[in-house]
Amino acid sequence: MKNTKTALVAADSETIRSFLTKVLETGGYTVITAADGLEVLKLLYTTKPDCVVAYAHLPVLNGFNLSRIIKNTKKLADIAVIICVTEVSTVSQFWGDNVLCNALYVLGRDAPEQLCGLADKAVGSGRQSQCSAQTSGISDDGRSAALYGMPDAVSQNAPDAASLIELTAGAYESELFTHYVMAAAYEAGVQAFSLDGLVQRMVRCLSGVCSYHALAVIVNDDDVIEYLDVAPSLGVQETADFRQVCKADFAANAAEHREEWQTCRIAESCIIPPEEHGRLKSYEYFVLAGDDFAGTMHVASCSPDAFDERCHDRLVFFTTVFSRLLEAAVHYRRTKRAEKRTRLAFSRFV
Repeated sequence: MKNTKTALVAADSETIRSFLTKVLETGGYTVITAADGLEVLKLLYTTKPDCVVAYAHLPVLNGFNLSRIIKNTKKLADIAVIICVTEVSTVSQFWGDNVLCNALYVLGRDAPEQLCGLADKAVGSGRQSQCSAQTSGISDDGRSAALYGMPDAVSQNAPDAASLIELTAGAYESELFTHYVMAAAYEAGVQAFSLDGLVQRMVRCLSGVCSYHALAVIVNDDDVIEYLDVAPSLGVQETADFRQVCKADFAANAAEHREEWQTCRIAESCIIPPEEHGRLKSYEYFVLAGDDFAGTMHVASCSPDAFDERCHDRLVFFTTVFSRLLEAAVHYRRTKRAEKRTRLAFSRFV
C-alpha cells in the first residue's frame, strides 16, 4: 500500500493543467501531467496513480472515454477518476454515471479545496475496496498485483500500439459488438432479397460473434429451410446426431407455440434425439421470435465451457435483431406468393 498519494492530471490547456496541479499539490498529492488521452494511457502503463483528474474535452480520448477504459479494465478499475467540466448538465451527469466516474468537478464554480475533498474521498474508497479484495483470500505472491493490473515492479517501458488498442477495445467491447451486429443486420436487410439469402448472411455474421463447431438454423414458412454449418473435424454420425437434436428442439418449441406457429411441418413425435452427443460438449438453442413463422438457431461446440454468460447474452441480442429481419422476409415472401396467385386467378378472365 502506497503511503503517498499520486494524481494524474490530464488537460490540453496549460492554464487548466497548472491550476489543477497546484490545487492537488496543496492537498498533498504528487502530480503527473498529460496533455491528451493517449498520453494518459501510456502513463497508466508506467505508473499507477491513485487518482486521474481529466478534462472532459481532452483531445484524442476525452475524459469520459478515459473513465470508461479505466473502470472497465480489471487492472485499473480501482483508480479514482474525476472529470472536470465547465458546467453541470443532465448530459454530463448521464455520461458521468454511464462511464462510472467517481465525481464531476465544475471548473469556475466549485471551490479549489472541493477538488481535494473529492479526490480524497474517491481514493479512500478505492483503497478500501482494494484492501478488502486482498484480505479475502488473495495471496501476496503477485496475483493481487495482477488482479489490479500492475506487476510487482511497475514497467518502465512504453506500451506498444497493440496494447493500447487492446485496452481501448476491451472497454468498448459491448458497444463494438452491438454496432457490428446492427451493421451486419442492416446490410443483410438491404442486400438479401430472399429468405435463404438472409439466413446465409445471418450465419456469416454469427461467425464473427462466437466460436462454434456446429450450427443449424431452422426456419419454417410454407416449407422448411434448414441451414447447416459444421466443422470438417466432425464425423458423419456426429453431424447426423446434431441435426436430430436440433429438429427435436425445434419441434418441441413448435408444440409450445402451436397457435402462433401454425406453419410448422416438423412433427415432434417423429423425432428421437440421440442419447450421446459425441464430441460436442456444449449446446445452446435460441428461438427466432416471429409472430408468423417458426424458427430456431442451434449452436454447439466441442469445448465444455464455450458458451458462457457473456456469449449467451450476445447470442440473445443477435437472435433478437435478426428475428425482426426474418419476420419481414417471411412477410414479403408471402405477399409475393399471394400476388402471384391473384394474378394467375385473374389471368383466366383476360
